[in-house]
Amino acid sequence: MKKSKIEWTETTWNPITGCTKISDGCKNCYAERMTKRLQAMDLDKYKNGFDKITLHEDYLNEPLKLTSPTMIFVCSMSDLFHEEVPYSFIDKVFNVIRQTPQHTYQILTKRAINMYKYFHGRAIPKNVWLGVTVENKKARDRIQYLKQLNAIVKFISCEPLLEDIGSLLLNGIDWVIVGGESGHNARKMNKEWVLNIKEQCELYHVPFFFKQWGEYGEDGVKRSKYKNGKLLNGKEYLEKPIRNEFENNEYHYAMMHDLTYDVHFNNEQDSNNKGFTDSYDDCLSYIEEYNGTNHSYFKDYKGGTVSIICNETGETIFETEVKKAK
Repeated sequence: MKKSKIEWTETTWNPITGCTKISDGCKNCYAERMTKRLQAMDLDKYKNGFDKITLHEDYLNEPLKLTSPTMIFVCSMSDLFHEEVPYSFIDKVFNVIRQTPQHTYQILTKRAINMYKYFHGRAIPKNVWLGVTVENKKARDRIQYLKQLNAIVKFISCEPLLEDIGSLLLNGIDWVIVGGESGHNARKMNKEWVLNIKEQCELYHVPFFFKQWGEYGEDGVKRSKYKNGKLLNGKEYLEKPIRNEFENNEYHYAMMHDLTYDVHFNNEQDSNNKGFTDSYDDCLSYIEEYNGTNHSYFKDYKGGTVSIICNETGETIFETEVKKAK
């Protein structure tokens, strides 16, 4: 299990490979492109190609080898709740999840009905986040199945976002990810569609994670997704639910607006303003306003990094380069 390039997770776990396309978001599937590439490299795991569901018993115990708590995206190359995956194998996946409570598992599906049916009469482990893909208005019904499940975090992925999605009714939803499509045949995502979702997240106090523009930039021009980046109106939005561990070793998930934050320079608390604790947005505004100026907070820092760290969890939420004072 290697570090993932997917921005909202840390690593991926694929005890299943292969899938079939069921909705508009599947048209230019990245997993299909990646499977063909890996198959061409003669990797045994992908010898059956993308169109055949393959269960990999020998990959089930991979998370047991990870010693540090890790955010794990389950089945990035398939769908755990695909119709051809038997409940007996899904049970084995969740047995491993229960054996590793130190990890957090993100499970994303387009088969919301199948997921809902599977959990009828089955408990959802506390270290599992459940999500559904909602790429357009037709896919919004998946949200209602998700809301009926008792997962500690329920999230929506609007990637690829293919149209103005309208109202999402985010009550009961804990996180929203938005991203444009990448690849040669990618479809354009309009800025107004993204802002509509962002505004709804603000209304419902739901963390908003903007992953990427994809093949078409904020200006609508087609170019490399790396050049297009992930700035929305000049800012990064990488909000997410944050895990807090309490004395009873149970996990609670709080939203970013419920926690407090501190600004650190080169991994040390700001010596000019010790005890500076405020909201994430206030910390970010503080950095944006004074970085690179002769303000007392920044004048002694000639290089390195400035970061925002959550006081309750110790997690680094944001990091950027320190500019030289003007």
